Amino acid sequence: MQNRTQADVLIQWPSKVERLDIYVNPFNSQMISPDEVGAVVTGSLNQWNTKSKIFLNQKPSASTNTDGVNEIYFSTDPSIFGNGTAVVAVTQVTLKNTSGDVIEADILVNDNAKFSMIKNTTEFLGNAISHELGHFLGLGHGQVPGSTMFFTLSRGQSELSLDDFAGVFSMYPTPGVVTKGSISGKIVGGKSLLGIFGAHVQAISLKTGKIAAASFSDVDGTFLIKGLEKNDQYFIYTKPVSIIGLPARYNNIRSDYCDSSKKYRGSFFQTCGTIDEGYPQTVKLNSSNVSVGNITIRCGLDVPIEYMQNKEAINPVFDMYSGDDSKLGNSFVGFFTAKDFLDEVNDKFKIDYSEIDWKKISANNNLYLELKILNQSFYSP
Repeated sequence: MQNRTQADVLIQWPSKVERLDIYVNPFNSQMISPDEVGAVVTGSLNQWNTKSKIFLNQKPSASTNTDGVNEIYFSTDPSIFGNGTAVVAVTQVTLKNTSGDVIEADILVNDNAKFSMIKNTTEFLGNAISHELGHFLGLGHGQVPGSTMFFTLSRGQSELSLDDFAGVFSMYPTPGVVTKGSISGKIVGGKSLLGIFGAHVQAISLKTGKIAAASFSDVDGTFLIKGLEKNDQYFIYTKPVSIIGLPARYNNIRSDYCDSSKKYRGSFFQTCGTIDEGYPQTVKLNSSNVSVGNITIRCGLDVPIEYMQNKEAINPVFDMYSGDDSKLGNSFVGFFTAKDFLDEVNDKFKIDYSEIDWKKISANNNLYLELKILNQSFYSP
């Protein structure tokens, strides 16, 4: 997500900017050596420099809070961090409120925080630096767990995710790169199928099984997911958002569209009210933009009827394929409750390809079978 001004204007550096100097003061930390600070900042800068047209150039400095200069330095200023360590770093941005153009940005790191130099820990300094550099470029907090811009500090944030790549590329596209595309549509729901504001819409790559990019639906329910690789297929997954760390414009979003004012559930884009319910549809991205039209939020869990029936059987077998060539390459949604995990409940699958006329499908023998499981959380880790 891109950050916004108080006037609800998108924040970013002017379009003509291709290089930004950042003056790093590694000497004013009482806890971390200058060499360690420099190495961590270099690693974080390298992450962002590979994915947009703006190059962030690191320069040494021994000063702090210099007007007209972009800086990274340590501070214990109680007016910024209070007296605790809950806030580990902040990015202060000077901008034009009417246009959203950034003039200067400084990253202040809380020197009272107990940072680690061990990369695979939550407290690793690089997690905070990489996250704040995203704010420096104009990105806001995201909702994709494991991403650098996720709204709370977590392990692995020092290395950018696909969602971070897509976000910064959509703001500062690299000239000449034509392999990126977008998916658009509208999230609707309620009795009148009105546009749903503030739904979190994810594009999950069929190739990688990972969230390639995500977006939030606008006030009219429309969404646009940019920075996607072309020649791939994507599952579209919609769920309510957490308003933690989001711009003020999202303070009034609702998710209580189901009976008894309950939240709608996370769900995959799929055909409504047919025998294919529970079978997510993929969206082929072979052009610059593909529109999926309206996507309806779901109040129930969408799984195939026969799947739930087989779960109750002594020896459950879900027949994913039984001779229908149209089902080749199919996918479906299954579900495990917390009790299923404790009881070690298994899903068993039968795939019967014995009746397929393979000559109609492939003129040669270069065939293979691929099974892929995508794990998405339904309000439970």
